[in-house]
Amino acid sequence: MGSVVGQGYKRVFWEKEEMQKCVINDHRLRNSVLFATNLDFDFKHLFQNNKFYDESRKINRNGSLIFARHKENKHYIDFNDTLNFVPFGVEVMAQKIGMKKLAHPACFGRKPQSMSERIEMEQYNINDSVITQQFASKMQNFFNTVGCKQKHTIASTGVDYWRRYGQPYDIFPERPEWVRMHYNGSLKGGRTECIKRGYAQDIHYYDFNSHYPARCFYGIDGKGSYPDPTSVKYTKKVDDNVIDSYEGITFLKLKAPYMYFPLIGCKFSGKLMFPYGEMSGWFTNIEIRKALKEGYEVVEYGEGLYYERNFIPFRNVVKTLYDLRRKFVDVDKDECFGQMCKTMMNSGLFGKFAQKLDGYEQEYCVDDTGIDEDGSFYITVNGKKVYPDSYNIRNRSVYCKQKTTKIPLFIMPILSSYTTALGRIKLWDDIKDRWEWLHYLDTDSAGFSRKCMESSKELGEMKLECVMPEAIFVRPKFYFANNGEKQWVKCKGVGRSLKTKEDFFGVFNNGFADTERFSKSKESAVRNIPFSSIIKVCKKISFEDDKRLWKGKFDPFKCGDSTPHHVMNGMTDIEKLLVNSKALDAFVKLKKSETDAFLNSDLFDGKSVGGDVSSQEFLDDERWWGQRGG
Repeated sequence: MGSVVGQGYKRVFWEKEEMQKCVINDHRLRNSVLFATNLDFDFKHLFQNNKFYDESRKINRNGSLIFARHKENKHYIDFNDTLNFVPFGVEVMAQKIGMKKLAHPACFGRKPQSMSERIEMEQYNINDSVITQQFASKMQNFFNTVGCKQKHTIASTGVDYWRRYGQPYDIFPERPEWVRMHYNGSLKGGRTECIKRGYAQDIHYYDFNSHYPARCFYGIDGKGSYPDPTSVKYTKKVDDNVIDSYEGITFLKLKAPYMYFPLIGCKFSGKLMFPYGEMSGWFTNIEIRKALKEGYEVVEYGEGLYYERNFIPFRNVVKTLYDLRRKFVDVDKDECFGQMCKTMMNSGLFGKFAQKLDGYEQEYCVDDTGIDEDGSFYITVNGKKVYPDSYNIRNRSVYCKQKTTKIPLFIMPILSSYTTALGRIKLWDDIKDRWEWLHYLDTDSAGFSRKCMESSKELGEMKLECVMPEAIFVRPKFYFANNGEKQWVKCKGVGRSLKTKEDFFGVFNNGFADTERFSKSKESAVRNIPFSSIIKVCKKISFEDDKRLWKGKFDPFKCGDSTPHHVMNGMTDIEKLLVNSKALDAFVKLKKSETDAFLNSDLFDGKSVGGDVSSQEFLDDERWWGQRGG
């Protein structure tokens, strides 16, 4: 069943066809926005294999629908997702706006068998729709309050807000070939590491107050300065003067001294690691200057981008949003508006400036496709032929990702590179003298085995989040924790199927985690199963960590220490072991093939024919022949 609610509007449907007709034909829904929580599930269940679905413009991200628009003549209906703005389910959204999600009805998952069950199911469904509608309405009110236009996602809405109140003047974009240099390595993201693994007690877990917004607020000089993208210059050979005098990004070979907790990170096998030894890559100039002060050495400089002047892009907007958040939470007791301020600061400012250049995945109907005489596949969009770089056809849908030829004007990756670099530097500065008690860190938080700093409410400083009587750290994004009130298990890729200590040890003992998920549209088509079928997954779980070096295997009952990787010739210790292991396997296979060829050659004993005896039988024959002096 389903329902649609709004101001002065409420409709309940028990048949899918009835709901389709209402959404398509009811003139009261024209030129409106319909919000769902998990749009991919709701929209595709309602309209897939329908003409309305084929005619709608759809935007996908990571295989899931995040926005759709159906336009007919001068009228339109937009379909959006609350998950594009906040990562909350219906239950959490209800808490933020002072409502309550109802408990699952007795007939949940099956058709009601009585009138009382039918009424209970209707109340449950309508309540969920009201929560989503009320939360979406509060979001719109929030954006009106701060003075920006609501876009499809919180990130694009944040850029709109920044352009209105933060952008100091017109900014000219960098050359496309220079923009792409940032994506070659200077955009590194947050730092997540397990430093001591296994069992731990009395973990004091600290969390930064708005970590990345604080870096945007203070900038490189404490006053909010950032490199100005308009002033960019390119040089084939960077030197000490460029590093000392300008902000920018530089490709170089760097020699890192041994540190238990190194400062500079570089990607190896797709993972951001913090080793010692020699490493090459793209680094921000502010990180390079910091590293040189801490004993790092530049082996060789390469090309780079530098910026001749700085500007202050974020300070005013961060201060406004941070002050608003404190007012909404502390004075107005408005959790919803407070959360929107937090989300806008964290997801809606710096991140969008380094958006992936391959863009979103577009979904089209097969009826809008064709093949030219030369065999080229095309899609008709607004009456024009578009030739996609790659595409997948699943049932009646064609999924295309077009490589970006024209880089959007809002792409300014130097702002994102510097924000995350400043975040890693701040994290290192706060931890470097406390590393002996450090067990785990994740981007903007860290866990220590004792109280080692005062809790602060200041922007960008650490506050004590909780004290865990016990915890078991395994590797980045994988741990068990108990804060005295509740237990939880974090295991990336498994979802919420693991919750207790018993669940954790169940996985540890058998090496697998059982979980369930809904099938996405492409996967459903490939497997020939209904869309959003529940798939049971048995996932193999590794308890070993390769981002640092450990002695022995993981033991959940002991606390094990680690050391950073040593990098030589561009490879970490584990990568060298992997290469050596592959080389050994290749050598063994070669020797085995040579031995088999010799045993089958009849060169050793003309009386035996290699192909008609086994290797062991052949050797037994030779041994018998040798004992008899043959």
